[in-house]
Amino acid sequence: MRYLIRIGEVTHDIDVQEQAGKLHITLDGKPVSADLQQAGHEHAYSLLLDGKSWQVFASGALPLLRLFVDGHQVDAEVLTGATAQAVRSARTDPTTGATGPLVITAPMPGLVKEVHVRPKDQVEKGQSLLVLEAMKMANDVRAPRSGTVHHVPVVSDQRIAKGDILIELA
Repeated sequence: MRYLIRIGEVTHDIDVQEQAGKLHITLDGKPVSADLQQAGHEHAYSLLLDGKSWQVFASGALPLLRLFVDGHQVDAEVLTGATAQAVRSARTDPTTGATGPLVITAPMPGLVKEVHVRPKDQVEKGQSLLVLEAMKMANDVRAPRSGTVHHVPVVSDQRIAKGDILIELA
């Protein structure tokens, strides 16, 4: 199974395969040795990752998990299927600078107050695309790069969840 896991601003591409009871894991294209065992409680685990041991407690439900790793809180978003593929295709290759379609998702749940763009509009990096209201605060969602608006699946006064697609730039 292939996953994208977002922790803060960092996204990791993880492929997990099980063969003969053993996990084979590739992290960002590199094989890693790993073993995960339940540790007493149904949400407690012992993780051995490349020879280093971690105690992990997980709460929440996919796609949003709150993990406590050796006592430190880590909030993670686990993406699978079509959502993960859309994010993968939008990522910029840091070695070449090549860019593909860019899918802009909601950073938090809220209400779309204003939509400033339509498909085929040209936008500049930093330009306001829409206004998202969350916790009584208006938040400008700005273009992270210049491009052409490909798709706008949201409208004003629409409620959205964290991770919902707001705008696609080509």
